[in-house]
Amino acid sequence: MIQNKKLVKMQPKKLVATGLATVMLLVASVLGAVQLGQYPSFLGEATATGFTPKAYIVVGRGAAPHDVVGAIDLGADLQQLSYVTKTAAGAGPAQLTGGVSLDTADTKIYLTDVTNKAKSILTATDLPTFLKSGSVEDTAGTKYEYSQYLKIGGKTIQYAQPDVASGIKDPAYLIKLGTSPSADAYLVQGWVSFTKPFNASNAVGKELVLFGKSFTISAETDGTNLVLFGTTGKETIQAGETKTITVGTTTYTVQVVGIIDPSSAVISVNGIQKEVREGNTYDFAGTSVYVSDVFYYKVPTETGSVTVSIGADRYVFTNGYAIKRGPAGNEEEVKGTSVSLAASPQALSDLKVSFDAYTASPAVDYIKAGTVWTDPVFGIKVAYNGPATTDSEEITITPGATNYYTIAFTDKYGKSGTVSWAYDADPASAGGETLADSAGNAIHVVEGEDAAVNEYVFVSAGNFPHMLKVISLETGVATQKVTFKDVFSGTEYKATNSTGPTTGMLVIDGQQYTVTFGTNKVSIKDSDDSKTYVYPALETKYGAKIAFTKPVNIPNGTTVIFPTGEKTITCTGTDEDATPSGSRVKYNMTSIGSGVCTVELASTDYPAVLVVEEQIKDAPVRDAMIFYVSDDAANDKRLELASPVFTHASDNAYTSVGTASTTVSHSVTEWGTKVVYDSTAAGTATITYPDTQVYHLVAVGENPQFTTTAAGVTYNEAAPLLQSIAKLDTEIMDYQGNIVDTAAVSNYHLVLVGGPCVNVLAWKLVQDGKLSSNYACGGPAWTPGTAYVIAVDNAFATGKIALLVAGTTAADTKLATDVLSQGKIPATYTGSSAKITGTIASPTITPV
Repeated sequence: MIQNKKLVKMQPKKLVATGLATVMLLVASVLGAVQLGQYPSFLGEATATGFTPKAYIVVGRGAAPHDVVGAIDLGADLQQLSYVTKTAAGAGPAQLTGGVSLDTADTKIYLTDVTNKAKSILTATDLPTFLKSGSVEDTAGTKYEYSQYLKIGGKTIQYAQPDVASGIKDPAYLIKLGTSPSADAYLVQGWVSFTKPFNASNAVGKELVLFGKSFTISAETDGTNLVLFGTTGKETIQAGETKTITVGTTTYTVQVVGIIDPSSAVISVNGIQKEVREGNTYDFAGTSVYVSDVFYYKVPTETGSVTVSIGADRYVFTNGYAIKRGPAGNEEEVKGTSVSLAASPQALSDLKVSFDAYTASPAVDYIKAGTVWTDPVFGIKVAYNGPATTDSEEITITPGATNYYTIAFTDKYGKSGTVSWAYDADPASAGGETLADSAGNAIHVVEGEDAAVNEYVFVSAGNFPHMLKVISLETGVATQKVTFKDVFSGTEYKATNSTGPTTGMLVIDGQQYTVTFGTNKVSIKDSDDSKTYVYPALETKYGAKIAFTKPVNIPNGTTVIFPTGEKTITCTGTDEDATPSGSRVKYNMTSIGSGVCTVELASTDYPAVLVVEEQIKDAPVRDAMIFYVSDDAANDKRLELASPVFTHASDNAYTSVGTASTTVSHSVTEWGTKVVYDSTAAGTATITYPDTQVYHLVAVGENPQFTTTAAGVTYNEAAPLLQSIAKLDTEIMDYQGNIVDTAAVSNYHLVLVGGPCVNVLAWKLVQDGKLSSNYACGGPAWTPGTAYVIAVDNAFATGKIALLVAGTTAADTKLATDVLSQGKIPATYTGSSAKITGTIASPTITPV
């Protein structure tokens, strides 16, 4: 390798200074099947259980810092490749990074709750970096320490149409915002508290780090206005020096032309020259430049420097007003902000900035589930994930034909079934709706009522509910017999008059029932004669209660068990209240004489399905939904499903929310039940009922993100690399071109950062004829501003790739590594080599 070392010494001074080499072109005959658009996937091995990177990043022992930095970026790409494939066993809790959740283990945020229900203030304990305490010194050297907090406002979690005026009609979970923030009404408030009053006018040019963002105090600060500049693109430039500063995707050329005195200088930005003074901002053809410091030195030579911030935003904080942003005299209000200063910028003890809806026209006054809201000044983020993942079941109510309706669900025993429950023999004639199956067989909803063959009864003792159909019955004989069939499981239960002439015993799920035979009829009742089930409820897989209702006659003095509580029936008049204590479902009773009351739901006397939710976490409340049918004898001559009725208070459900369809409405309850009602044709209802009460995920921080994994889903989990992925070139090959690490070249692909002048492996490719000698170190092919990415197949071992990433200068090599690591080579690029010119913001990539 002596020859190559001599070549390095012979390079022009420019190349020696950068420590970089000319990039070689790949000999066409040795190009492999590698497609650069698939980088970096071809640098590893996929298996059934994951993906493992199989490559080393190789830099020359004497490589320039740009080479090393670029190699680090490429190494990060390899790290991201490493994963193991797993299958989720169940829907696990959401994982949060980059922020802090606003709920706690004991206090969750449910629909209709406010965002500060569990946490109203965040401290450095919650967000150690983002809310880190700081200090600032004035010109006298006095230090002023300050603490930072985030106060959380009480914004409501809703289910609503986001913005009907803008055409966004389909409802969504959202956090409702306001449009006029104040010290008392806000989504989030940034609070900076100083340990002692601070005169900001005495700290011009000093830095304040507020909520992770750096600001410089402007000389414009006075007794009314606190003026701060963001320190974007901050650089110190020596007199006579020119620097290239990149902010975002824009590059600026800044030169300090000269220093005038200790506070003023002349600078040039992209060729525009101006005299500037420290502590002020200037406009250079639409680019805001803040000059924070001017330094003037007389010894050892007369010189100086200027500290500038390119593209720096200027912010004006005035007590009781919105923040203003922009150059002096041309500021604009930052909508949705409000400032509170105590007492003034020259005796500052507290700075509070409140944020709420802003910046859209019309104003966006919500945060939609699955999105992140970001304040326009500090970058405080509020992430609203929406409902946490939970298992749920579906209950559907649909017409079976023009004269009956069905309901389908899975019961608590895991058995699925469909029950026809509303029937009208002639829906073309008004009236006639009844609680019966599709053939008109009655469904009895009072415990102990007589039932004939093909009719239905319920048993409920011990919380083991069943709906039974009488499928055979023999009465009027010595041995009377009955067979009941469970509507859902299909299990048959048989009983005879074994305990008396007309009575027998039946045991179901360990619960004992008395069966009583009459003439062509039978009844069944549990052992507690003091109470009677009315509208006995079945239970679904995840705990909802489902009951069928219609007006029924109950003797005065009977203690009944409704699905929502107990009540003793005693009535003397019309529509008296029969609602159990604490029940959200209202019942009425009306005397019909002879000591008998007609009992019915207060909301309807038509055949209905009552769906009762479980008790919500924050109150002893079990709300319900009522679905009833009536016939449309005049027009469509059919049974039709009416809009569902909800027992929920207006502040704990969102019912009949409109959608983009005029026939479809949504409703969502605090429990998390969602009802989709479609009035198209006869009408249907789809009820999605969650296993547990659904809570909502809200987080605040610098970059809060929620991730969840659903049950049964195959996913890739990042895996750590279990070995080094970086090597020096001389760890693999010595200067004579001898391989010293056989395992590395035999088992791994090699990513060579830097050309033959600085990387012995790249030099070896030239020596072996795998890179053209025209592009060797010092060869005629290199030109400034050019870089190459070249894949050499079978480079040092069969089946192994050497990927050369190098440029003519240090900046060119960094351009090549940036293009790769930032994914700038399109996935559709099919070549195995590429020439790269331009900038990282706008690279030109062409085949070679």
